[in-house]
Amino acid sequence: MQLLCFLIGIFNGCSYNIRVSATQSYVDNKRQGRFNGTVLMLATVGTLLGELLAGIAVAALPMREALAVMMGVTAAVVMILLTAGRRQVRPVYNRET
Repeated sequence: MQLLCFLIGIFNGCSYNIRVSATQSYVDNKRQGRFNGTVLMLATVGTLLGELLAGIAVAALPMREALAVMMGVTAAVVMILLTAGRRQVRPVYNRET
């Protein structure tokens, strides 16, 4: 379990760096600090909202079912956002510099 958590953390860090680098290429050097601040603020708000919703789910459902529901909702939202916005997302990550 520790090894898997370590690998997930490493891969998540690499993925995060690629994502930030790809999106920062569209931002002026003078505004990259604001861009990073906005991204971190949105990530924090998303984390807090997810924790709140998980707490509400655990109050209504047993823990395993609440976890399954939260993971299913997360997967569905990611797929919906990426599928709906694939035309806008593709050029950001598939760009030749």
